[in-house]
Amino acid sequence: MNRNEMALIGMLLLVPGCADSGLQLEADLSTSVIPATAVDADPQPRVESGFHEITVRQVFTARGPCRDLKALLTRDFSEGYLLRIEAREREGPCEDDSPHLHYTAVLRGLPEGTHPLRVVHVGADGRTLNETVLAHPVLVTAAPR
Repeated sequence: MNRNEMALIGMLLLVPGCADSGLQLEADLSTSVIPATAVDADPQPRVESGFHEITVRQVFTARGPCRDLKALLTRDFSEGYLLRIEAREREGPCEDDSPHLHYTAVLRGLPEGTHPLRVVHVGADGRTLNETVLAHPVLVTAAPR
């Protein structure tokens, strides 16, 4: 590789949109077990925009009770973001009798602007249970100045 090629690569990395923004993506997750009677008939996630964060609320139906959830937020192949919610078998004693978990995921580290978001639920066995691509991009706003 010659000097001109290296300089071009360096300039592309400095141009906004050509390189990763350097923001650390994270998803803070809270869950609660709910009875089947509390499960909404509309399975679509509820999304709220915020200052440098997005809040996603939805019900995860696992393949049995006594599950914990883990959330992972990553860049998606389509210039958007992927929220992956994974079920894990809970260790120790369990008195839950419902496989339905209501979760709230607060997504942080997304840059300002509108972004496509895909939400995927994965069972404890690694199989995809549900996948939703939001119809409208989510909006991340800057804090007021």
